[in-house]
Amino acid sequence: TEMLNWLAEQKKVFTDWRDNEVQLFTDWRSVQQTEFEAWRSGEETAFTRWFNEVKDTLSEDAAGNLFLRITSELPMRFVKNGVNYRYGFSVTDDFNGLIFKYEEDV
Repeated sequence: TEMLNWLAEQKKVFTDWRDNEVQLFTDWRSVQQTEFEAWRSGEETAFTRWFNEVKDTLSEDAAGNLFLRITSELPMRFVKNGVNYRYGFSVTDDFNGLIFKYEEDV
């Protein structure tokens, strides 16, 4: 009887702990999802604004001009914690691709 009581108590302790951990994870995931969606929406808005600015400046070689505009020396800017940064794409050394770069804007 003592063993069965102890086993039931241990099972309840474990079940309570597990339920609490599941709730903590669910709450954390909800916050992360909300923050991600806010970030994604902001980035989408920034991209749309940027694209609308450049689409009228492209000539007949739109792809070439857009490539040059994207790969120009870190054309985009942002501020985080009072520090200015710039970011953009650079062509790889072998010209086979692009890499994303960002750095402090001095």
